[in-house]
Amino acid sequence: MNDLNNKKVWNEDQGQHVSLNRANYKLYNPEFELVEVYFKEVENEIVKKIQEYEDGAIVGCVAWLTSERILTALSKVSNVQIIVQKEDFLRPDINENTNSAWKRKIQKLYKSINTGFFPGSFGVSYGAGGLDEAIRCVGNYNSDKSPAFPRAHHKFLVFGKTYDSNDIRNLWQPEAVWTGSFNFSANAGMSFENAIFFKSSPQQSGHKLIMGYTQEHEELFKLSESLDWKSNWVEPEFRIGT
Repeated sequence: MNDLNNKKVWNEDQGQHVSLNRANYKLYNPEFELVEVYFKEVENEIVKKIQEYEDGAIVGCVAWLTSERILTALSKVSNVQIIVQKEDFLRPDINENTNSAWKRKIQKLYKSINTGFFPGSFGVSYGAGGLDEAIRCVGNYNSDKSPAFPRAHHKFLVFGKTYDSNDIRNLWQPEAVWTGSFNFSANAGMSFENAIFFKSSPQQSGHKLIMGYTQEHEELFKLSESLDWKSNWVEPEFRIGT
């Protein structure tokens, strides 16, 4: 089995592949400005949150991103960068029925989403090309359709405010996270799902969790590929280092 947790990225300065900088977090009595939990109308709630940050920035890792309502809301946000699962970035959904017209519609919605980020925004200073896609993918392609297969199974978004800066890695300030069981698909909108949204300022201890999710996105971005991927296996297009 090809374990995604063991994947490495090429470091130009060190001249070798290095492990991702992923971590676990534990906080006692964390402080938050706001915590909300959802068990119904979850799709409506995530669309509202996206709309609140149209002038800001949203990054994240979402296994399946096929909800037309959510994609349309994301198309109105100034700065977006989301990583999806390679195998399922055009995953057959409840309204798909193997219809290629549906796939073309989803692809068009993907292309309508803006990214104001640079590769350097996520710790990448050298690679095969620039960052011209708001939606990229990561993982292995499940060509055998095995029911048990390693996936990029995250479902989280990080929301933040943007500001002017000479440092391309500090163009925005993360301040909130959305996560839970909810897949960003039409089918999930009719399923039993849950989600939690928490917001914290840099002065509050809970902000460490928000930066933890931000860091996880950045690390998976280093392994990411264009949606027009070429390899069935993880094949990073970016490198780190000078």
